[in-house]
Amino acid sequence: MIMESQKRLFNLIKSILPPHVRPVDAVSDVLGINRNAAYDRINERVTLRLEEAEALCRHYRISLDGTIGLESDSTPFNYIPLAVDDPKQYLRYMEGLQASMERLAAADDPDLTFAADDIPMFHFMPYPELTYFKLYAWNQSMNRVDGSYESFIRTIDGPELRSVFRRIAAAYRKVPTSEIWTEETIHPILNLLAHYRDFGKFDSPDTLPKLRRQLAAILGCVEKWAADCSKGTDADAPPYWLYLCPVKPGSSIMLTRCDGKHAVRMKLYTINSIATDDPRLCAETRKWMMQTMSKSTCLSRASEIRRARFFDGMKEKIDALVP
Repeated sequence: MIMESQKRLFNLIKSILPPHVRPVDAVSDVLGINRNAAYDRINERVTLRLEEAEALCRHYRISLDGTIGLESDSTPFNYIPLAVDDPKQYLRYMEGLQASMERLAAADDPDLTFAADDIPMFHFMPYPELTYFKLYAWNQSMNRVDGSYESFIRTIDGPELRSVFRRIAAAYRKVPTSEIWTEETIHPILNLLAHYRDFGKFDSPDTLPKLRRQLAAILGCVEKWAADCSKGTDADAPPYWLYLCPVKPGSSIMLTRCDGKHAVRMKLYTINSIATDDPRLCAETRKWMMQTMSKSTCLSRASEIRRARFFDGMKEKIDALVP
């Protein structure tokens, strides 16, 4: 395995590992070698054997073809299946997302651009009940399980998971962000709430009003950020730009820049996603997003009346969702 590919593989592994896990320990465990031997491979003093590279790629769900970097029409993606029915595995999944966002927040000159067919998940994180509702809807559609929303929460809720939600939200608040919304960006969550209301999946009459209040709180936060062009009032708060696009993007797509390296994440179904750092796709996605923003209305720079009209329209849609 050539050294450039070996370097690329270990960089990918480092980007996946949680902050508290040292790469040398992880590589040592996966390959069954001592720490000195792991150091030699990470520092490119020893060439990885093919079977070692395959073992690392298999363990971390990395495409071996992608690390080799061959020119082709294929693009490798990272995908981790969700297991909401296994709380421990789902916690590990969310801890991986937390680690990714915290690396982005700590990077030099980070950036996040989001074309939002649905409200970006980061806005849900401060509101566990609304976040759990998204998970509940996904679990219902994928596994066809019986049970109410409240019974689902009792199986998955816990202080560790809520802590992860808070840390993801905190990391997101530190990253300069541009988001592209449409008049229909709020529709997916509203449609889900209406669907499960109609099927009697809420045990308590207080549940839907609470979820509506949390959704309204999300809009209130986004509206304030858009008006301030910033994710807060502190002098060092990162910038926030909100664009209103006349055309739906078709799916939710996130482009990030972390330490000069771009990555694209595309939403699947209700909450899961696939991701890649393929330079060609990242460059094309960036070009598309820049063109889309140039043809959209920047609500952060628009008049207060224009901005209020947009948010008032979405708040009216929430109010129309009666229990």
